[in-house]
Amino acid sequence: MTETEARKAFNAARGELQAALATYQTARAQLHRITGQAVGTDPALSLLFSSACAGLQAVDALPPQAQADC
Repeated sequence: MTETEARKAFNAARGELQAALATYQTARAQLHRITGQAVGTDPALSLLFSSACAGLQAVDALPPQAQADC
């Protein structure tokens, strides 16, 4: 696998994960509205994940040698 292919696969997986999280949040909100029960993860956890992904984008911009040091 080349670096370009690896980056393409990573970006596709990240997009799928973000879409899955959005679907999860919508379903969780609907369930809460119907049942009145809070179910699932703390919203802060979702923000933590988003922050982690933002950091990965910065690492992607580094040259390969610098990435090995991360």
